[in-house]
Amino acid sequence: MQADYVLVKTKENHSEWQSAGDVQKAMEKLGFDPQKQQYFYCQSGVRCTNWISTLYALGWPMDKLHNYDGSWIAWSKDEKLPIEKGCPDTTPAPWQKK
Repeated sequence: MQADYVLVKTKENHSEWQSAGDVQKAMEKLGFDPQKQQYFYCQSGVRCTNWISTLYALGWPMDKLHNYDGSWIAWSKDEKLPIEKGCPDTTPAPWQKK
């Protein structure tokens, strides 16, 4: 499957059509590599499927795209799993650096 345009959400949570090339460049800028395993999560594992579908439509291999089913809700209910509070690392994310 290969798409010329994909529907993505902006920071303001609005949906807009963007060219496949622009989305691919943004993903590379964020450090995503289509040859590496990619794991996605959100609150429950539903919304992150949008990105999995988008990357698949851009030609990324489906066997490299994974959804952490249950996401934060499932993780937070398991008392054996660690949860860090606060913000121990204040290093800017790659897209925040100028």
